[in-house]
Amino acid sequence: MVEAHESGQRCMDEKNYRAALVYFDLASAGSANPAWAHYQRARAYAMLSDRKNMLAELRLSAARGFHDTSALDAAEFQAFQQQPEFQTLVREWRQAGDRVRP
Repeated sequence: MVEAHESGQRCMDEKNYRAALVYFDLASAGSANPAWAHYQRARAYAMLSDRKNMLAELRLSAARGFHDTSALDAAEFQAFQQQPEFQTLVREWRQAGDRVRP
């Protein structure tokens, strides 16, 4: 799983987003906590301008416990910042983060 994640990150660095999706899929399948791999898949989909799958992966990531709203400020997501669906997702992540804070 670690090797799949590292290979996926290397593919992201090399701008080989389709290969990154495969590696992050492997990482999520083999992980007890796949939230981070789903977030990484969302980044790859964002770079491929695939809004539908990007949003789906971000929702999966949040459902599995990763909802750090600062992660949505990543450069990959800048083109989507003003879209209503993305703004709704940001609000959902904030609400989820508020629920887990003491």
